[in-house]
Amino acid sequence: VAAEPELSRRGAWCARCRYSAAEQRRVAAYAARRGVRVVMELEVPGHVYAWRFARPALVVNETLCSPPVEPDPGQIGSVNMALLDVTQPALLPLLKAIAAEWREHFGPLLHIGGDEVHVDCWPRVPAIAAYMRAHALRDGNALLGHFERRLDEHVVRATDSTSVVWQEVFARAPHAVAADTIVEAWDGDTPVARDVLASGRRLVVADGFYLDRQTPVDGVTSWFWLDTWAQMYTVNVSAAARTAAERALVLGGEACMWSEQVDGASLFARMWPRALAAAERLWRDP
Repeated sequence: VAAEPELSRRGAWCARCRYSAAEQRRVAAYAARRGVRVVMELEVPGHVYAWRFARPALVVNETLCSPPVEPDPGQIGSVNMALLDVTQPALLPLLKAIAAEWREHFGPLLHIGGDEVHVDCWPRVPAIAAYMRAHALRDGNALLGHFERRLDEHVVRATDSTSVVWQEVFARAPHAVAADTIVEAWDGDTPVARDVLASGRRLVVADGFYLDRQTPVDGVTSWFWLDTWAQMYTVNVSAAARTAAERALVLGGEACMWSEQVDGASLFARMWPRALAAAERLWRDP
């Protein structure tokens, strides 16, 4: 990222685990020739462990947040507890610079994350608590909504982009989600998806298509976890739609591959043939 080279230099998992600007453009062009649009995710304000190495002043000290004990914390700490200090004046200009760079490479769609944000952490930080009192923000959800509105104004609109957010943003701060924002549902919470569609916002469904999970469709499998590709044909991404108008707001789905439990030895076994099943399901009858 030219706007913040330290973010990839210090925050990358390894020296080879990053894309140069030229490589980003090649990926976008390769995908476009095949009818695929690459959408970058600028995951904020949670899941920002890499920011601790590049911009530690922008990250909350998670020891103030009493992180839960993880089954195997390993050597990298509590990754999911890493949280941006959204009150820092330097944050939005930096996010805008990153978004503008990606806008040039990948086009107007920008995923701005918002999932699994430990909002209860913010009020435990004295400086953030003072900011919340000054802005009459009663709790962490209110601060999240405050941040999302400013993010939309100063980053998304300022770069002429259209945002995608995870469903938690809509569930926790629905009034902060712009009317043209696309909401992505991932955890099977049908009431949230129904509320998204009822509000007139567009929906993308990832629930049931998580390629990293041994059983992507909760509680359903064909042969232990080896034949779960078959279950992906049962996923109905329009299940939350109650009218034809709402069904038209369902854009489709996404088959996600996260890396907590996947490495080079298991990547292809998890992806194939399940990604093919998800693709056929979504292309033929979303």
